[in-house]
Amino acid sequence: MRRLGTFLMIAGANIVVGSLAIVLYFAFTACSLSPDGCTHGPWALYFDLLFSRDGIALWVIVLIGSYVFWRGKQMRSSP
Repeated sequence: MRRLGTFLMIAGANIVVGSLAIVLYFAFTACSLSPDGCTHGPWALYFDLLFSRDGIALWVIVLIGSYVFWRGKQMRSSP
């Protein structure tokens, strides 16, 4: 069970960090490909996306990744 717990911890951490990084990549790409340019910058677009209605799917994925990490930590600590 320790190996499965370790795998779940690694997978959960990758899900959380990866989902946030993908949204950051999309924000920077959308800002750089905009024909009129970004007036507020890519970071403002990133935080607007995080706290908008479209960002709910991202937070669901982050919660799933956190649960997978937590579950793996529990499995790893049990004898």
